[in-house]
Amino acid sequence: MLIYKSVQTLIILPFAFFVSDLRKKNQTKKLLNQTLLVSMKVIYLIPLLIFLFSVFRSNTFLVSDFLSLLFTLVGLAIVMVAKISLGTYHSWTGFGTYPKAFLSKGIYSKIRHPMYTGIFTCIIGMWFHVFWHASLFLVITNFCCSLFIFYVLISSSHKEEEHLLLLFGNDYQQYLNQVHPFLPIK
Repeated sequence: MLIYKSVQTLIILPFAFFVSDLRKKNQTKKLLNQTLLVSMKVIYLIPLLIFLFSVFRSNTFLVSDFLSLLFTLVGLAIVMVAKISLGTYHSWTGFGTYPKAFLSKGIYSKIRHPMYTGIFTCIIGMWFHVFWHASLFLVITNFCCSLFIFYVLISSSHKEEEHLLLLFGNDYQQYLNQVHPFLPIK
């Protein structure tokens, strides 16, 4: 169980780092309302903390923990690849930047919003653990916060696409028509 706890911690801490945007941006455009943005900046930490708390309190390793480990690891990998690919054009959810071109190579040739896909995947992985190891209160809190995060990310993805359509017109529209927002399917 110590190995599981250590590995999950080594997954979730970099995940939290990669989904956070700690750099100061010069030029961004707010795409979502201020209340939603502030709420997201507070609430996104709650499922992470509940997950870590339940990982450290658990004493048994279940099949669901293997699934949790698999999903959190895949989610972290997707987030890392997506954020590294974006480089300086990455911004906190709900904000848009003004890139010279939109990214449509690498992981972005398969998924339009791979960071969000990675976050969804990691959150689902956390659910596999929390559901079986946490109190009902923590399970419900985790689930509600996660649904809020899903809502904000999906809303933000639509606003980001509107922003990029204004910047890149038909080229971006063709990209929208060819690449799924969250899944590597056409």
